[in-house]
Amino acid sequence: MHPARITLIVLILTQAALLLGAGFLRGQFLSGYDGIGHYVWIRSLVCDGDVDFKNDYRLYDPHGSGPDPDILYPSTGKPYNHYSALPALLNATGFVLGQVVAVGGPEHWRKDGFGWAPQIGYALNNLAWFALGLAGLYLFLAAQ
Repeated sequence: MHPARITLIVLILTQAALLLGAGFLRGQFLSGYDGIGHYVWIRSLVCDGDVDFKNDYRLYDPHGSGPDPDILYPSTGKPYNHYSALPALLNATGFVLGQVVAVGGPEHWRKDGFGWAPQIGYALNNLAWFALGLAGLYLFLAAQ
């Protein structure tokens, strides 16, 4: 096997190990440094049918150490979220598949969109985009 392919595979597996390992260590799999900023868009749309994050922030962090659900946009009256919806839409497939698994799973599994199954689905979908980017970079560099 070509050394560049081995490097690509090692990078993808390393990213997967870091992403999932950090999730298991933290007890939640929401990816990135934004906490739930990107994730909450798809969770709110799929589970609530709206983009009012007040209940999402309270469900995720009932102790109130996360985003403040009472800081509202003056124009809409909805809770503030300065993260864009695009990453959530790109990772929607993983979230939805994970949520289907959660809803069909045992009674004790969390079914509100913050359980482990939709979080892992979202994280794996994020990892798939990362792998696709690395593969594109590999193909670009190999063509040089």
